[in-house]
Amino acid sequence: MSWQDNNDKDPWNKGNRGDKKPEDDLEKMAKELQDKLKGFFGGGQGKGKGSGNGTGSGQSSSAGLPQLGGFIFLVLIGWALFGGIYQVDDTERGVVKRFGKHVRTTSPGLHWHIPKPFETVTKVKVTDIRNASFSKKMLTKDENIVDVEIDIQYLASNPEKFLFNVRDPETTLVEVSRSAIREIVGKNDLDYIITTNRENIGPATEERIQKTLDSYDVGIEITAVNIVNANFPGEVNDAVQDAIRAREDKETSIFEAQTYANDIVPKSRGEAGKRLEDASAYMAQEVANAEGEASRFDQLLVAYEKAPEVTRKRLYLETVEEVMGRTGKVLMDSEGSGNLIYLPVDQMIKNNQGSQLTPKNSKQSIQATKPAVTTPAPRERPSTRGGR
Repeated sequence: MSWQDNNDKDPWNKGNRGDKKPEDDLEKMAKELQDKLKGFFGGGQGKGKGSGNGTGSGQSSSAGLPQLGGFIFLVLIGWALFGGIYQVDDTERGVVKRFGKHVRTTSPGLHWHIPKPFETVTKVKVTDIRNASFSKKMLTKDENIVDVEIDIQYLASNPEKFLFNVRDPETTLVEVSRSAIREIVGKNDLDYIITTNRENIGPATEERIQKTLDSYDVGIEITAVNIVNANFPGEVNDAVQDAIRAREDKETSIFEAQTYANDIVPKSRGEAGKRLEDASAYMAQEVANAEGEASRFDQLLVAYEKAPEVTRKRLYLETVEEVMGRTGKVLMDSEGSGNLIYLPVDQMIKNNQGSQLTPKNSKQSIQATKPAVTTPAPRERPSTRGGR
C-alpha cells in the first residue's frame, strides 16, 4: 500500500492531504536550505530572482536538488555511524589521533570515533611479547674478538610513548641493546664471557637496556635478555686454542712454583732456625769455656803467688801430660840412664793405613776421631814430694 492510497499515514501530506504533493514540500525545503546558504555566504540579495514560475527545465532542476541532498545526507549519516565503529581486543589499546595528534587512548571493547580523515585509530598490542635479535662481533677487555648473538623480549607497556616519543621504537631498542652489550663485553675478558660468567651477562645487559630506554621515555618494558651464543669467531679458532693452551700452561707452572715454594720455604726457615740455635749453643759453650779458663788462670795466679816453684812445676807436668797423651810415644824415666824414647811401631802402621783411605772416608774418620771440646775441670793441687 502506497502513501497515496493511505493518506492518513502519508508523512509528506500532513495538514493538506488533498492539496499538496510531496514534491512541493521537498522543493520548499530545498529552497529554504538554498536561501540559508546564500545568506550565510553573502548571497541573500538575490533571493527573489528566479524564484517565480519559470521554464520546465528550471522546475526539473529545482526538483532534483532536494533528492540529491537527501541522498547525500543519508550517506553522511551512514558514514558517520558505521565508519567510526571499531573493536579493541583484550591484548590491545586503541590510540585515537585527530589530524595526527593524540586525543585519547581506549581500553578493550567496542568504541566509536569520527571517521577518516578526521580521526584515525592505531591498535597497539600491550600484552603480547615481542622479540628483537641481532648478532655482532665485539672486542673484549683482553683484546680478543667474540661473536655475540642476543635475543631480547619486550612489551609495549605504554602505547602513547611507544607511538609518539621516538620515530622507530624497535630500531631504537636494537641500537640501545648493541651499545649495552658492547659496554659489558668491553669490560670483561674472553673467559668471563664464554665460560665462567656467561649466565650473568644477560641480566646485566637487561638492566642497562631498561635504564637507557627509561631515560628516552620510549614506553618499552624489557622482560628478558638471552645470550643465544657467545664464542670466538671461527676464523681465529686455531689462534684462540693456542692462546688457551698457553694460558693453561702458565697456570700450571704458577701452581707448581707455588707448591714448591710452599714446600721449600718452611724447610729453609726450619734449617735457619736450627743453625741459629746451634750458633747460640756454640757461643754459649765458648763463652763458658773462656770464663772457665779465665777462672782457672785466676786460681792458678793465686796459687802461684803463694807457692811459685810448686805451681810452675805443676803447670809443666800438666802440659807435658796433655801433649804426650795425644802421641804414640812413651817417655820412660830411668835413674842414671837419662830419658829413653820408646817408638810404638804398631801405632805407626795404623797411622800409615789410615792415610791411604779416600778423602771422603778420611774426612769422616777424622771427624769421628776428633775429640769433643770439653771444658777441663780444675785440677787439684798436687802434693809436694820431699826434696822435689
